[in-house]
Amino acid sequence: MESVATLGGSASSSSACDLDRSKTKKQKEHHDDEAMSMEDYGMTRAQKNAVADLGLKYMFAEETSGANDEALLCLRKGTEADASWGVCEDYGAFVPKLAEEWKRFSGGSEHVSLKLRLQVYFASSDAMSGEGGQKYFEECWGRDRCGDGIEFLGSVAEDTSHDDIVTPEKGVLEKVFREAKRALEMSSTSYEQQTQNTD
Repeated sequence: MESVATLGGSASSSSACDLDRSKTKKQKEHHDDEAMSMEDYGMTRAQKNAVADLGLKYMFAEETSGANDEALLCLRKGTEADASWGVCEDYGAFVPKLAEEWKRFSGGSEHVSLKLRLQVYFASSDAMSGEGGQKYFEECWGRDRCGDGIEFLGSVAEDTSHDDIVTPEKGVLEKVFREAKRALEMSSTSYEQQTQNTD
C-alpha cells in the first residue's frame, strides 16, 4: 500500500507541474497577443473587440436597404435596367473610352500633362476573383489601353484576403486615405496657384 501512495503522490506532483507549465504558457501567449494587439491597433485586444462590436452596432443602426440593391447590382441580378453596369459592362472597352475622355478633359494634346492615377490594391489571396481576376483587371488597365493620360498602379497587399483587405489592421485603407489626402492637397494647391495667376 505504501508504494501505491508514493506513486499517487508523485503523479499528483507531476500533474501540478504540468498545470503550472500550461498556465504559464497560456499567460505568455496572452501577453504576446496583447503586445501584438497594442502594436497593430494601438489598443488592447478587448478594446479592439469592443470597437469592432460598436462598429457593427452603428452600421446596422443606419438604413441598410441600399446594401441589398448594391449586392444585386454586383451580382447582376434583376431587370436589365436595374442590373446594368453601364459603360463598365466591358472593362476592355471602357478603359480606352475613359482614356479618350480624359485626354479631351485635360486639353486634348497627345501628351497629357494632367494624369488620372488609378491605384489598386489586390488581396494576396482572393477567393472571389483569384489570380485570373487580378490578371484580367491589370490587362484591362494596361499602358496600351490607358495611353499617356492614365497611370495605373497595382500592388498586392500581403497577408490579405477578399474579406479582410479593407480591415484597419491590414493598413490598406490607411494608404488609400493618405493618398486621397495628398491628392486633394495637391489639387487644392494647384487650384490656388491657377486662380492667383489669373488675378
